[in-house]
Amino acid sequence: SASSPAGAPARAPSPRPPASLLPNESEITHSDTRFLLNAPEVHTTNIAVFGGLEFPHPGLYPVEILLDADLVLRFPLHVVQIHPQNAPSN
Repeated sequence: SASSPAGAPARAPSPRPPASLLPNESEITHSDTRFLLNAPEVHTTNIAVFGGLEFPHPGLYPVEILLDADLVLRFPLHVVQIHPQNAPSN
């Protein structure tokens, strides 16, 4: 958290854009996981599995981690198209 000079009003954080894949595209999927941390030194590991997820095209897709609607981590997922090899003929 940022601090303000003495006597200066605190500034509100800048609004974050809604989660999306690319400009003007919608979210592919999401996963909501509820968990409770009983103390500041406690941690947890959560794993989300998205079976059957299909991307509309190759490219970079942002993966966002939010905590109570606040963005805490965003990283790129590089999706590539793999062409299947031809099966050997008998």
